[in-house]
Amino acid sequence: MTFRRTHGWKRSVGRAEHRPQLHSAVAWWAAIAVVLACGITSGLAAPIERAVDSAECKGIVARLLEATDESFDHYSPSGEDVFFRNRKSVLSCAGHRHAGISLTWDAGGFPPNEWFGLLAKAGKAVTGADLKQLQSASRQCYRSALNDKAEPADREIPNAKTECQASTPDGGGMNISIWMDDALPLSPVLDQR
Repeated sequence: MTFRRTHGWKRSVGRAEHRPQLHSAVAWWAAIAVVLACGITSGLAAPIERAVDSAECKGIVARLLEATDESFDHYSPSGEDVFFRNRKSVLSCAGHRHAGISLTWDAGGFPPNEWFGLLAKAGKAVTGADLKQLQSASRQCYRSALNDKAEPADREIPNAKTECQASTPDGGGMNISIWMDDALPLSPVLDQR
């Protein structure tokens, strides 16, 4: 069947053999639609577990609450961080064996022994590392970060890595993170509250 347009050329209607490129394009787009539809429906059928909902992260939170006087505040929107009420501390649960705790000191001067003790207890709850080694590594890391405020400092001990970053020009603020030894060295952002 053909018809004539007003500009004088003929167009074939309803004859597939005259449109092989159209059929391959339609088949290609149909295949993409099927793949996308299956991917979307399978995603809806099985929701993705947030990192903070994993058994590993829940265990770490329980150990942290037991070892410190912290209390739970809220989860980050990403589902990777746990915020606590009593101090400026954040637990990052980025995945299996990728957990770390970060505490901030912003009262100026060198933190008291109690603060380093709390940091070490929290670090032990996350990493299982030795308490005295965590305290020592944290103090050394703190001093190193104060000496070179432009670069983060770090110390490694068995089962843990400590990272420190001075946060004010006069040395009055510091963020210290203790990570599992095979965790990503990315500190959570404390101002996501």
